[in-house]
Amino acid sequence: MCLSAFSLLVLVGPRLRTLPSVVKAPLSVAIVETAFPTADVPSATPNENAHAREEITRRRAVVAGLFARALETDPDIIVMPESTPTVFRVPDMTPYPDPDSIREAAGIDRYRVIIDTALPPKKWKSSSNPVTVLDTAAGVIGTYEKRFLMPWGEYTPYVTDFVSRLLGLDWRDRVYRYRPGSTTGVFSTRRARIAVLLCSELHSPSLAREAGRLGAEILMFSSSEAILRGAKQLQRQNLAMAQIRAAMLRKPLIYAANSGLSFALDMYGDVLWRSEGPREGVAVVSVVPNREKTTAAYLLP
Repeated sequence: MCLSAFSLLVLVGPRLRTLPSVVKAPLSVAIVETAFPTADVPSATPNENAHAREEITRRRAVVAGLFARALETDPDIIVMPESTPTVFRVPDMTPYPDPDSIREAAGIDRYRVIIDTALPPKKWKSSSNPVTVLDTAAGVIGTYEKRFLMPWGEYTPYVTDFVSRLLGLDWRDRVYRYRPGSTTGVFSTRRARIAVLLCSELHSPSLAREAGRLGAEILMFSSSEAILRGAKQLQRQNLAMAQIRAAMLRKPLIYAANSGLSFALDMYGDVLWRSEGPREGVAVVSVVPNREKTTAAYLLP
């Protein structure tokens, strides 16, 4: 009897009508997709070879074109995927752009929010993986540094590092040496309270619960799936996990990917839109922010 009641709750619970007092007006979100073959984006330094500089120039041109297409759709929010060069002019990747330069790039006629993964924090550390939230009013709202790092991709586990040194197999130069961030990624904007997360953090229930407890109304993920090399089963796994996150927190979820599957989910985990795989393009979806705090944000493991 108890098992039947629990099963009914799991199946029907997410479909129960959300109270009107916690649902806000719909927002238009432009999801930018890229299809760069690798997750690595070389930075512009005087020591780079000609090929690297050409690749940077090409990627910047692609991203600038996609950003311009996103602006043409007149969205409230633009979400850029991970591993894309910034569309803002940031000399030597050191200072932040000021509000005027953001308005010039993103349109001064309207308030917009931009999720950009290529801008460094003010005290830039090459060992962090950041995402920055900007808007056309205040400029930079805040920066979040990824906390849920993937072994062998973003850091080398100690045991692996120790054994490789013993065997003389020094392959650490092929792995990022990121350190996890220490701050939360929930930011308040004029449109909604947004939780920004990166890539594999989709698989962290604790980070999702934290976003729910902190009052996030939309979940935004910037991702690069180049490491998946087009594996459909892994892309489907990401989508399934995202549906669990959206349903457990009752929040719409946006997932903008480089070289992977991008999608948008409503607060019940239903698919509003999904791409057909790696491509360069812009999709526009309408989502409804929800300030409701669910029990799952506090109780589920």
